[in-house]
Amino acid sequence: MLGSPPGVHLNNIFDYALAVVYRPNTRYEIFGEAVGNTSSGLEGDSAAASGGNAIVPEATGGELIGTIGAGKYVRTNLLLYLAVSYDNNHALQVRPGLTFRFPTSRASDGAAMK
Repeated sequence: MLGSPPGVHLNNIFDYALAVVYRPNTRYEIFGEAVGNTSSGLEGDSAAASGGNAIVPEATGGELIGTIGAGKYVRTNLLLYLAVSYDNNHALQVRPGLTFRFPTSRASDGAAMK
């Protein structure tokens, strides 16, 4: 449903993101990302100014999260990586992971045709 909850005025929020990937060679990759959104409340808005101590679950504060990481291709279709994220709530997250790319029939057909 569009709009604010009854009795509360919330602003629209805007999401934004920026990511970069750098591959110094075919085996390694370094990446970074910044993701965030604007606040749904007015700047400096307080419970007293909004008319009470109402808790509005739909309301969000502005958030900003930054991530940096690095990975190594152990096979041409398998990337192992480690990433670290930090946000404006002082939360730190360390994420190991993997990315597996399935071979496609188009890639194998193209190789067979050459």
